[in-house]
Amino acid sequence: MADPKTEETAKDKDKAQKKGASGSHVPFDRNFQIDFTKEIEDYAPDPLKAYEVIPTGNQTGSFYALICEPHLTPRVHAAQAYSGVANPASNRLVSAGVVAVPILRQQRYCFIYENNLGRPICNSNYGIALGWKPDRVLEKVVAPVMSVLKDFHNVDLVHGAICPTNMFNGGKEDFSSIIVGDCLSVPAFSRQPAIFESPDRMMATATGRGEATPQYDLYSLGVTLAMMLRSIDPLEGLTDDQIYTRKIQNGTYASMFSNADRFSGAILELLRGLMQDDPASRWTVDEALAWMDGRRLSPKQPTKIRKAGRALSMAEHEYNYPQTLVRDMFKTQSDAIK
Repeated sequence: MADPKTEETAKDKDKAQKKGASGSHVPFDRNFQIDFTKEIEDYAPDPLKAYEVIPTGNQTGSFYALICEPHLTPRVHAAQAYSGVANPASNRLVSAGVVAVPILRQQRYCFIYENNLGRPICNSNYGIALGWKPDRVLEKVVAPVMSVLKDFHNVDLVHGAICPTNMFNGGKEDFSSIIVGDCLSVPAFSRQPAIFESPDRMMATATGRGEATPQYDLYSLGVTLAMMLRSIDPLEGLTDDQIYTRKIQNGTYASMFSNADRFSGAILELLRGLMQDDPASRWTVDEALAWMDGRRLSPKQPTKIRKAGRALSMAEHEYNYPQTLVRDMFKTQSDAIK
């Protein structure tokens, strides 16, 4: 015979869930309830939204929901491989599926993650010059992030969102425990600001950057490390077009650092290996992991793009590099036709 108290509790729970479905608390996957009154701004890339989640079933702990946008296709098929990665430096995925969003009166795909992120390393991906010591960066950032990329590599998965605003302190103010955030809510690399892309992809639209490969994760990591290490941002105030021109003229490594920042030894090898502009010369995941294991590699010297002996003029501007000329020909087609 069923316990009357148990039956009453079950009925109350069912009533609460039905009531919540039409209000601000929406049941999800029998184990959670999304609270659409409590937004978490630091956990969602614009224009996505993140909200607190209340566990109502077998799950215990703290969680949050990331609500996807229909025009930014979530990486649904990558979720299974992602959930198989058990790494303390990767945000743990606990559930995913379609949910009714009352404030939009629409159904959206969402991911439920464990809420152990803490706060992001930075609130912006621009103007960063943290001046951290190389030893600290190697221990606190390179080691955990490379362990995540290694696990991703083993299941044929690309992260596509390595940047300072998507790295979190795990609730520890000394940043002794870095956690890499979500990468499933939008197409790979589509949330990345242009500065984290190599010149061959930098001028493409965010959703048209081509095939996602691990080497582009490594490039993004290299740019992120440069921002943490440098004491001055030589690109502050520049537009994406101007940053692109700097990278074409000087190469990524030289563009990311000022003369005030000089590095040597292991960290220099790593930075040059990761920030090679030529994809064929850039380190692979296996090479980066070999470097992590103590095998010292000699990155190829970056090949500078040759400057034209004679400039070509268009719209009262002189061009010495074909890459910058082609970029502006697309933007000023009437001048290009002339």
